Amino acid sequence: MQLLVVSPETYVNTCFIVTTQLNIYNHLINPVKGPMQWEHVKDMEPILPPMIRRPQGRPKQTRRKEVDKARKSGPKLSKIGQQANCTKCVKPSHNTRTYKVIVGENQMANQSSSLQILNQTTSMDNTSSQPPNKAQNL
Repeated sequence: MQLLVVSPETYVNTCFIVTTQLNIYNHLINPVKGPMQWEHVKDMEPILPPMIRRPQGRPKQTRRKEVDKARKSGPKLSKIGQQANCTKCVKPSHNTRTYKVIVGENQMANQSSSLQILNQTTSMDNTSSQPPNKAQNL
C-alpha cells in the first residue's frame, strides 16, 4: 500500500467501516443507568458471598518442581494391553503368583535344587587354595 500511495479504505468494503457499524446498531444500543441512578431497596437484606467450603482432611501437598530440571527417564507409559509372563514357565497366560503345578512336582524341584546347593558347598569345602597337609596323608 505504501508503494502505490493509495489509501487502504479504497480496498475495504463499506460494511466494515466504523460509521456504517454505528449506523446499523444505533437504535439497538441504549445507554445503561449507572450505580448512582439505581433505585435503593430498603426492605431487602444484603446479599452475602457464598460460604467457603473446605474439603475434609489434610490438604494435599504438591511438590514444587524446578522448571529447568528434566525427567531422567522418558514419559510414563501405561501397562494397559501388555501381558505379563510367568518367570517360572515363561508363559503369558499367568504370573508367578498364580503359577499352578502339581504339588509333587514342586516338592521334587525344591529337593533337587536344595541337593544341588549342598553339593556345591561340600565341593567347595574339599577344594582349598592351600596344598594338603602332610600329616593328613600319613
